[in-house]
Order: sequence, then C-alpha cells, then structure tokens
Amino acid sequence: LFHLHYRDPNQECPIGHNIQDALSGVFADAESAIKNVLSKKTLADIARDIMDRSGISKKLAEGFSLEQLRQEFVFQSGKLIEKSLVA
Repeated sequence: LFHLHYRDPNQECPIGHNIQDALSGVFADAESAIKNVLSKKTLADIARDIMDRSGISKKLAEGFSLEQLRQEFVFQSGKLIEKSLVA
C-alpha cells in the first residue's frame, strides 16, 4: 500500500541513509492495520451504508420500489429528494 521512494535516497545524508529502515516498520504496521479493518467489511456492508446515508433504504422500507425512486426522486448532495421539492 505504501511506497518508500521512487529513486534511491542519498546515502550520504543521515536522513536519506536511514529513512527506509525507519519507515519500513511503520508502513508495515499501517498496512497490517488497514488490512485488519478491511477484512471485517464486505462490499455488501459498504453498499448498505451508502443506501442508508442516501435515504434509499428508508424509502425502500416505506414500500417504494426502485422504479418509483427513479421516477419520483433525484439526488442532491448525496441525498434522495422528491422531485416535487426541487426548484
């Protein structure tokens, strides 16, 4: 996930000489943490979250069909808004 350098650091510089060794453990820990978080999520979880945040889940629970949502609503700023309320 992380790339240290696109070219070799200056080995005559105290920072350049040691930066890869100093950061490699930090980056490995960060990558491990990211993989741990992502391993607990599915695409279905993310899709559900998007549906909830946008208001789609609520409207489906109220009995609207996807076709009705397409016909009667638009999205503004990521939220479902009735077309009749849009100026």
